[in-house]
Amino acid sequence: MAVFFHEEDIPAGVLGDGAVAVDTETMGLQTHRDRLCLLQISDGQGDEHLVRFGPDSDYGAPNLRAILSDQNRLKLYHFARFDLAAIECYLGVMAAPAFCTKIASRMPARTAAKARTAIGATPNSARPSGTMPHRMSAFCTD
Repeated sequence: MAVFFHEEDIPAGVLGDGAVAVDTETMGLQTHRDRLCLLQISDGQGDEHLVRFGPDSDYGAPNLRAILSDQNRLKLYHFARFDLAAIECYLGVMAAPAFCTKIASRMPARTAAKARTAIGATPNSARPSGTMPHRMSAFCTD
């Protein structure tokens, strides 16, 4: 596993096909006032890519925009409402389809089971205690 640091955009071709986990860091909690300064993205293959945006950034990032706006690629977030707002405000794209783990953690069991099926996860009762589904564990680090 490696962490790669990029300025202003991610290089073309560094992410594999399929879902990506995305997280944003801003200078505060008010989207229009507090600029996007970092976007973290991983395709679950073990590497994480950090894209830093400087104070005078134009947020051009054509490669990152293409990945985030790809309607065939699921984006996983923990607090999607905030991350999607920051991405749309600064990068100008709607980064969907989206799956929010924060909302999924609050879903009734029946709805959560449908959501897990949609992303290829195994229900908790079918896994040994303390383990994560294979496709989801690839996005987690110790």
